[in-house]
Amino acid sequence: MNVDVDLVGGTHGTALQAASVVGHLNIIKLLVLANADPNIKNPNPNLKGGEYGSALHAAAWVGYQNSVQLLLDANANPNLGGGQYRSALQAAAYKGNENIVQLLLRVNAAPNYVADNGGTALQDAAHRGFQGIVSLLLNANADPNLVGGDYGSPLQAAALEEHWHIIQILLKANAQPNVIDNDHATALQVAALKGSYNAVQLLLQANADPNLIGGNYGSALQIAALKGYKNIVQLLLEANADPELVIRHHLTALQIESGGYVTVFSGIEQANVDPMIFGVSHKTALCNAAYHGRLEIVWLLLQSNANPNTVGCQYGTALHAAAYSGELDIVQLLL
Repeated sequence: MNVDVDLVGGTHGTALQAASVVGHLNIIKLLVLANADPNIKNPNPNLKGGEYGSALHAAAWVGYQNSVQLLLDANANPNLGGGQYRSALQAAAYKGNENIVQLLLRVNAAPNYVADNGGTALQDAAHRGFQGIVSLLLNANADPNLVGGDYGSPLQAAALEEHWHIIQILLKANAQPNVIDNDHATALQVAALKGSYNAVQLLLQANADPNLIGGNYGSALQIAALKGYKNIVQLLLEANADPELVIRHHLTALQIESGGYVTVFSGIEQANVDPMIFGVSHKTALCNAAYHGRLEIVWLLLQSNANPNTVGCQYGTALHAAAYSGELDIVQLLL
């Protein structure tokens, strides 16, 4: 019969792609013998199955090593991009299919292939915590400092999921801890956000700069203060994090503290912070604490000689703020 084996249609592209998605090895063999082209990409990634891009892509994602080998023997291109998972190597790395990653690298799959979204296989493996795949990719000269995609750098990707053992491997491979991604954040800031003490410690030992600013929270110290991570705040202060650092659209670390983390506040207070430092939002720590009803922190700030008569927020003084928000105990304390 005069059947076109490369006809694209339906939910999975070609017949070869359809067979590869579900691992029908005997059918893949028949189609290859019938000269099916393994390098046809699904033209519509929005359809079910289209996310795999090519037949090799699909086999790498679902983890069918024999299918991958068969397709490679039929001259499937290991660096063909496309689909939601970008390349066969990225698909295998994301799913943790270590044997397939090894197989693809042996046929010269590019470890630094950058997808349309800027992501790489190393970033995916670091984010997912696949230590063996991270090591394989680094041994194949994957660049640990490429930035982009959903996670930023590989270090940031690992920090996001608190994979401190992956961070250790990346640092040994000369990953730069002060790389800033498109969201203007560093691995140290991400580790502080997640509350990962081990990751923060490793990054500081690798000379991560605790005073780099960016992202949604500012510096690593501001993030740790906001989250109430006392041990990380102390660790950052010991590494010379600046507790008075003020950036656009952010408060100082001390002002973030006054949102309610009394145990963390005491650590920053010991670093001789001026409690009347203004952030660009024009809130003093005292005014902010008074508004939010943080009685213990208001008392601590007053003990640190914070001036209760300073106009430190949109409501006026700390007394104004407490009166507006109905904080009777704080009004009594201030009076």
